[in-house]
Amino acid sequence: MKIAYLDCISGISGDMILGALVDAGLDPQVLREGFARLPILPIDIRVERTTKRGIMATRVRVVIVGEQHEAQQHGGATVEGQYIERYHKRHHGRHLPDILHIIQESTLPDLVKRDTERIFLELARAEGKIHGIAPEEVHFHEVGGLDAIADIVGAAIGFRALGLEEIWCSPLPFNHGEVETEHGLLPLPAPATLELLKGFYMRPSAYQKELVTPTGAAIVASLARPSQTCPPTEIIAVGYGAGDMDLPTPNVLRLIIGEGLSEDLSKERLPQEEISHEREPSGLEREMVSVVEANIDDMNPEFYGYVTERLFELGALDVTLTPVYMKKGRPGVTLSVICPDSLLPQVVELIIRETTTLGVRVYRAVRWMASRNVVIVNTPYGKIRVKSAFMGETPVNLAPEYDDCKEAAKSHNVSLKEVYEAARAAALRESRLTPSLTGTEGGLDQGCCH
Repeated sequence: MKIAYLDCISGISGDMILGALVDAGLDPQVLREGFARLPILPIDIRVERTTKRGIMATRVRVVIVGEQHEAQQHGGATVEGQYIERYHKRHHGRHLPDILHIIQESTLPDLVKRDTERIFLELARAEGKIHGIAPEEVHFHEVGGLDAIADIVGAAIGFRALGLEEIWCSPLPFNHGEVETEHGLLPLPAPATLELLKGFYMRPSAYQKELVTPTGAAIVASLARPSQTCPPTEIIAVGYGAGDMDLPTPNVLRLIIGEGLSEDLSKERLPQEEISHEREPSGLEREMVSVVEANIDDMNPEFYGYVTERLFELGALDVTLTPVYMKKGRPGVTLSVICPDSLLPQVVELIIRETTTLGVRVYRAVRWMASRNVVIVNTPYGKIRVKSAFMGETPVNLAPEYDDCKEAAKSHNVSLKEVYEAARAAALRESRLTPSLTGTEGGLDQGCCH
């Protein structure tokens, strides 16, 4: 598994994340092409190499191209000059629906959209709790600007482009002091920042500066997991993202990218062939999936069939219902759904919308699978589809398609068992089974290979 460890030597911010990603190998052009998919003023980045207390690092600055051009037309102001004030006045201050609209109207990949929306939703939840308002009423000030939007979108693009499956975050600096905001002076860490970082580790810091920004905290809270130290990892790349501060210690974010090792292999890396032979099932396919569960004890039982059908139509890999006893001895049902990570938001939304549960729990799992295909065999009762499963080249199971067997049994007035056995026997006799790529004349049922 390819993982990343955010080593927050001197805190974390959106631009430090972008710098660390580029320094670790992300092509800056990937960010530029992603920003071009946003329905807002053209955004560019300026990539610089700089030294922070002896450590060479990369600084990424977001440039709003339209505003820069406008400024140059009015007196030749630069990015760091007079146009910044006009930019802040005109482009800071959006509500959550405004930002979500920008993301939804973009042509970014769906996974990047999902990650970006999750970050802003987390930020809105934290800000709303601090100010006592609903998330959609939160008025983003600094984080509503195009540069902050670019930082968040860029982080989502970068993590996905580097193929990272898990992101971990080190303890973050807890520093005292004050920071100037649209609400006036606020204590450090900023209240929304602390709200976002619930569940993460913090360590004391002597600096009275904002080392952890709300943007950085929102990205961490949405995409990363807390860790007191770097997980067992075979290091692939290391990147340093530069901040804007001059401190007695390097003002950088260190990004460590590696292949994650299981704990029992962390002390001594075994040869790859020994790992695959002794530690992992052979001849099976592996993928990461999301598992979504909800306990329900107050829903009309007739609704479960409908919900199950909708989940399978959506693309769920498996849906199960398990009887359970809940509080006060009430009988209930645990609804469990296995789905690809890309479908997680839709699955959660469907469950919340179509059932009476108020929340779900989600965790990731490894799914080991036999490879499979669908073959068509001739029987005395017509053509029957049969699912074939293999471990490597070894066949391990044959399962005639239930719907085909049922229709054949009805039309020939024989038992379902006879048709089923005839289909299995025909499949076993075949020396060369041709996979059905596009279905039979009537079309292959999408649900036959759950």
